[in-house]
Amino acid sequence: MTAPSPAAPLVKSTTLAEYRWDGVVLSVRLVGPSVGQRESPIIGADLAGQLAEAGERLKHLVFDLTDVTFMSSMGLGVLIAARNECARRKIQPLLTGLRPDLLKVFAMMKLDKMFRICTGEAELRKALG
Repeated sequence: MTAPSPAAPLVKSTTLAEYRWDGVVLSVRLVGPSVGQRESPIIGADLAGQLAEAGERLKHLVFDLTDVTFMSSMGLGVLIAARNECARRKIQPLLTGLRPDLLKVFAMMKLDKMFRICTGEAELRKALG
């Protein structure tokens, strides 16, 4: 990815996700309603490519889960793998748009401790500072 101007972020859409890159923030909006066994390896491979292209310029990784109503253990694994890559790069991953049912799953599995969860647009903007 080449660094776009701040007014025109680079957008890439697939059938499973939309990626927005502004030169600092990579936002990944997962297309729902389900991120399961079929979708997870495809999203994981595509996300790995996006992270590699972003390189050292990447400062924030935001997952928008607004459209997701179900996430299998493989889907959670994609998020955990991305979180581990963020930890390696010293980047804090952010989640937004979590529905109450998914938030309960994250809390039950203690995954809410691995991610900063932003409950609204204002909180997300503050986290991106």
